[in-house]
Amino acid sequence: MTKPIGFKPDSTSNLLDQGIVASVASRALAMLASEVGGTAEGKSGMELESFCEALIASDENARHEATARLIARGVKSERILDEYIPHAARLLGQWWVEDRIRFYDVTIGSARLQEMSRSLGSRVGAVGTIIPLGHRVLMVVPESEDHCLGAFTAASQLRRYGLWVHMALNMTDEEVAYQVSQTKFCMIGLSGTGARSVRNLTSLVSHIRAVDETVPIVIGGNVVNLDVDLKKATKADLITSNPREAVDFCDLTVMTEPQLLQP
Repeated sequence: MTKPIGFKPDSTSNLLDQGIVASVASRALAMLASEVGGTAEGKSGMELESFCEALIASDENARHEATARLIARGVKSERILDEYIPHAARLLGQWWVEDRIRFYDVTIGSARLQEMSRSLGSRVGAVGTIIPLGHRVLMVVPESEDHCLGAFTAASQLRRYGLWVHMALNMTDEEVAYQVSQTKFCMIGLSGTGARSVRNLTSLVSHIRAVDETVPIVIGGNVVNLDVDLKKATKADLITSNPREAVDFCDLTVMTEPQLLQP
């Protein structure tokens, strides 16, 4: 693909008219562009490019067909969540930085990736034989953050380790603190996208600590790539985007390997 891919209005583009996707894009672009150095290990460049082209194609059915082809080849839903979606996000960011696609295309691609993440995440959690092991985790996408792709991906991985994962989306600091005060969580994960997230995450950690001084707080997302001592700045316990590192740090009883489900 050497030229920007055009996009015609479809059911997804209607979101733009409602102003929903625009706010997502501003933060999504920050995350995507900063991950340009990422590579899609284990997948051919052509395969990943084809997947990304389907995400921003004028025919909305193209991305559904691309996903169906992966599943027909035996690629499980959790692998699409854990590998294809994050790698596609990085490649879209790279294309935008290289001026190969437009802001509009990345906006649409980001929205579709988030929709796909929610859909597959619900499917993964509804089928198979996941065995909850008793630990409850709260995954928080702060009110100031519009991009939740990484949080949904991490939540899916944690569930397959046998953890109960509760999602807190678009809540104020006070609302998150209240939820923490009402339920005994074994870990709280906070997601951030960039430099502007640091102050908000610091405030959120402070609110959580006011109601629970012992629960481990883990910060993940693209914010971990900043040249900032996040642990010192926010007073969180761990800074990582690796779910396995987080559960090990919190000393949680989990399955040795994430449980694989049928696609």
